[in-house]
Amino acid sequence: MGLTLLSPLPSLAGPLYKSVGPDGRVIYSSRPGSGELVDLPPIARENIDQKISRIKAETPDNCFKHAGVNCAAGADSDGSVVCNDGYRDAILPFNFSCLEASLQVLGLEIPTARTIRITVQNKSDAEARQVEIFSTLSWQGEKIRAMGPEKIAPNALEEYEFRGEHWTEAEVGNIRKYLKLLCENCR
Repeated sequence: MGLTLLSPLPSLAGPLYKSVGPDGRVIYSSRPGSGELVDLPPIARENIDQKISRIKAETPDNCFKHAGVNCAAGADSDGSVVCNDGYRDAILPFNFSCLEASLQVLGLEIPTARTIRITVQNKSDAEARQVEIFSTLSWQGEKIRAMGPEKIAPNALEEYEFRGEHWTEAEVGNIRKYLKLLCENCR
């Protein structure tokens, strides 16, 4: 036979009291007489899936559903982007979407003993300008620069090459380790 004990538990949503300490800090307590009674709003529960659906429905479209961003159109009157299909109610800021580029290395291959080829993607709607790709052969070594285009078009891929006499395994490892991508307008 089991034994059940019943004891009154304080309500988690019981009265709350607010006071200000001598140092100016606000103190909340559940002890009566420790300050002014605070009127709390009722605890509300809501369906998170419904809330997400409502937020999605209330959020203006961006250019994803409108054939992409048209940076050549310039900023809309509110500073946002204009989409390729002419849609003007997007909320993406023009300065973020059309003036700053974002570069990423997609691959590194060694087609010959003298060449290391790097594929770089511009993941933004802005042209990447004055692109520089460099590395060193050691943590203290001199910079070596990859040869390739100075610009990468929006959402495009370009290839860059390091050329040398003969790349050792250690040199290839260091090029990977110390690889840097820069451009005039990269974020």
